[in-house]
Amino acid sequence: MRILLIYPNVYPYANYVQKIYLAKKFPLGLISLASCILKNKHKVKIFDALTLRASENEVSSVIKEYKPELIGIGNLSYFDLGSVFKLADLSKKINSEVITVAGGITETFMSKEILEFCPSLDFIIRGEGELPFLELIEALEKGSGLKDINGLAYRSNSGVVVLKNTCQYNDFTITPSMLKDIFIKPYRLPYFLGKVNLLIQGSRGCPYNCSFCIVNEFCGNQVRYKKPSLIAEEMEAYCNYLNAKRFIFVDSTFTVNKDFAYRVMEEILKRGLHKKVRWGFGTRVDCVDTKLLRALKNSGCYIISFGVESSLQEELNAYNKRIFLDQTIEAFRLSKENGIKTKATVIINQYRYRKISEFDKHIKNTISFLNVLKPIKVGIAPLILYPHSELYFDYLNRKLIQQNGSDFLLRGHLIPSKFIAENLIFNRIFKMYLKVRFNIYLNRFKNF
Repeated sequence: MRILLIYPNVYPYANYVQKIYLAKKFPLGLISLASCILKNKHKVKIFDALTLRASENEVSSVIKEYKPELIGIGNLSYFDLGSVFKLADLSKKINSEVITVAGGITETFMSKEILEFCPSLDFIIRGEGELPFLELIEALEKGSGLKDINGLAYRSNSGVVVLKNTCQYNDFTITPSMLKDIFIKPYRLPYFLGKVNLLIQGSRGCPYNCSFCIVNEFCGNQVRYKKPSLIAEEMEAYCNYLNAKRFIFVDSTFTVNKDFAYRVMEEILKRGLHKKVRWGFGTRVDCVDTKLLRALKNSGCYIISFGVESSLQEELNAYNKRIFLDQTIEAFRLSKENGIKTKATVIINQYRYRKISEFDKHIKNTISFLNVLKPIKVGIAPLILYPHSELYFDYLNRKLIQQNGSDFLLRGHLIPSKFIAENLIFNRIFKMYLKVRFNIYLNRFKNF
């Protein structure tokens, strides 16, 4: 079966806040899918329309030239859905017989609603996609049943069938040498020029249960690890094949298992990679200490992204984050003291405020807290509530959000706060982002 995996061009569907985060990204999810497919002797290609900002005509040309029998559509976040639906419609228009499959975070939470909303999508893969996707391909080739494929959602005569995503993929090692031939437009892509962070994964799963997070729903709370030697081999191969200079680990909490982190660093040092590349990761503020930070710096780590989430302790408690503000301040101080740059990721909870003046005060307090932390980068986003999630029902019961079904997320919008209009939320977060970025550059200037 000829398979084409596509990240659609999300850019036309994003608002001005979301476009901040639409930098060129290495398509790790599609590469992991392709790696699993190739290991099982199927033909597959990747077209990264997002990084290329490809037009509809360009995407159409690729589909017509490659003539796939199955098109897998990647999805990064809730505002990608418009591009997912558009690509599914385009695929069916070009070839009504082509099989269309989508997967991602929103699809995992809203598979039934999406299949009811978009007739051009045939299947949805929920959670980790490698094994269910492979099983679907083989079932379609053999003409066998679908009911035993964990994590699959599809239409039947009696309606949409949604199977539990209990499957966890353990062999998520990637062979970088295969990337030379897997892309439709290989060496024209900017991330092959050594100027964009190359994403790499050392573990999957998270042992924590933050109420706003969907990682556990997506890939479970039991953490699975790659062998540190294989991680270092991947990094080394990416250097050789793609001229990679910077790596970012996408693990949910890279240093939750410090023994694992130390063994990865040991392998990096053994191969001399710390002299060739810089790398970073995301973690919790209570998962670092001075000894670890010194080792990280010596092994080439240059930046850590901390989940700050909020400047209010009561909000952190409500999120079940299990951290304290003084821990956050200390983690940023220690990182800076040991020569490692920091990024702060923050959630702006628009649902807690009845008046826009209260919301503005919350934003002002958050900016003040970020000025204390002095990160080199920031990630600021509104709180996203997915239907069927625990936090969604909690806020619905407390009448903090309006019950409008799933239409808002299906059309690429947030579920609206009962008290604050969505356009006001984005407008204020955008202004907040600009102000925080200005403060960051001002701090850099002061340090000269």
